[in-house]
Amino acid sequence: MSYRIEELLVVAGVFMIFNLFLKIFVLFLMMGIGVILRKQRLVDDCATKTMAGLFMKFFYPCLIFVFLVKNFTVGIIINSSILPIGVFLIMFLGYLIGYIATKFITFKNNQELRMFNFQYLLNNYSFLPLPIILMLFGESLASKHLFATLGAEVMVWTVGVLCLTGSKFDQNFWKLLKKMFSLPVLAMLFSFFVIIFMPKLFLSEVGSAFFFVIETFGKATIPIAMIVAGSRLAMIKVRVPNLKQIYLVILRLVFIPLIVFLILKHFYDYCHYASSSYEHCLCRYF
Repeated sequence: MSYRIEELLVVAGVFMIFNLFLKIFVLFLMMGIGVILRKQRLVDDCATKTMAGLFMKFFYPCLIFVFLVKNFTVGIIINSSILPIGVFLIMFLGYLIGYIATKFITFKNNQELRMFNFQYLLNNYSFLPLPIILMLFGESLASKHLFATLGAEVMVWTVGVLCLTGSKFDQNFWKLLKKMFSLPVLAMLFSFFVIIFMPKLFLSEVGSAFFFVIETFGKATIPIAMIVAGSRLAMIKVRVPNLKQIYLVILRLVFIPLIVFLILKHFYDYCHYASSSYEHCLCRYF
């Protein structure tokens, strides 16, 4: 009987892995369409830039607004506030590791040093993760991912800008800081305003009609993002990396994720232990 159960578990595990692979493969297939379109010259550099602009300034804000309004409440906003804070801290950790790494590497000039350090805090937090999370975990967790990107936006346009400008609060810094209030961030803030102050705005027939229009535009976000990513990927020329790039890849894609994983695992174990201890004390008390 035990062997039968083990066989069923193995089959279930294989099926789950195959299902996971299939979903990831579909996303890369969508990206492959972008590569084909670029190779066949149906999409050029100008079209790619135009689609990327539409993605960031129109379709992506529509998706943010729809996902947050549909899946968030005031309580969820409060309970999920740790997500943008956690993303900010994770990216700041990357910045610190990059800063330490710059002390052991020789650079041509300060500009190259700053760009090298900036790469450690910069992550792809919208184009690629969003469709993967949406495909694997559904709309609810995808909306939380969108909320978490608020921490990334703040990080990029504060610490990231200071990193690129040489830690100077000059006129250029304040000009760049204004860019933090991009259309995706404004869409997120407006969705919070609707959730808090006008939760019944889209319950009427007129409101639901407007929401349907916004939702329809938001659904175009993922296909456009994949086509843009594929078009850009088609133009990448493979070159032999230099030593600095190898250091960057190892630290940014291996070492930093490993450190973050260990920290999060310790944090999860601690929270689980604290919760179990609290429940045990309540049981003993009552």
